[in-house]
Amino acid sequence: MQQTTTSVETLHEAVNFFAYVGMLERKLSRRTKREYRKDLDDFVAFLESQAVFTIGEVSLAHLRGFQIALDRAGCRQSTVRRKSFAVKVFFSFLASSGVTPNDRGAEFIPIPQPSDEIRFLSTEECHRLLSVCSKSIRDTVIIRLFLHTGMRLSEAVALGVSDVALSEVASVRVRRRTGRFDTILLTDKATTTALHQWLSARPSVSVDTLFLSHHGKPLSKRAVQFLIAGYLQQALI
Repeated sequence: MQQTTTSVETLHEAVNFFAYVGMLERKLSRRTKREYRKDLDDFVAFLESQAVFTIGEVSLAHLRGFQIALDRAGCRQSTVRRKSFAVKVFFSFLASSGVTPNDRGAEFIPIPQPSDEIRFLSTEECHRLLSVCSKSIRDTVIIRLFLHTGMRLSEAVALGVSDVALSEVASVRVRRRTGRFDTILLTDKATTTALHQWLSARPSVSVDTLFLSHHGKPLSKRAVQFLIAGYLQQALI
């Protein structure tokens, strides 16, 4: 965007200028506009607590100080990251609009997004886990399906008896988050055997849900999380 000369000096003038011009140029949604405005209002409140009232007084140290203040206030990392990004966008706009001679936020680095690394169990840990749950055929089937198919928690609790095929080629039909169904072949003999045993021991009830509680009700996601957490603790994982 071509730089223009403006009479913006105070923090509030700068935020208003961004709200009425910058947000319009970026074609932000109404919700995003509200979030940007709230984040920048919090930033201005912090600066004023530091006796900073004009945009020309703001330094990189103030931007980093804002991050520290948010962290000390107990804000979640995702919140600190969002507010930091709003500040960075704000100063980039002010620089491109000629309000400031340079981008005060160019060197300001928001907290990075944490990587969601998957924790894989070792072979020895798998053996320990299966050992501690061996007294429950239902729980053994659940854990074996997780270990050998990689299906999600929601997919496991949504399985029905009608989704299980134990013919020559054993398989389970899984409903994905997208709504489509995928058929997963069960190549592990121990898992197939455990499924046979569970179908024989499963209470005879009218619902098709594969995994039931001790009261014959469909097992909830929370219940599965709780039982697996207990087994992991027993297995010292």
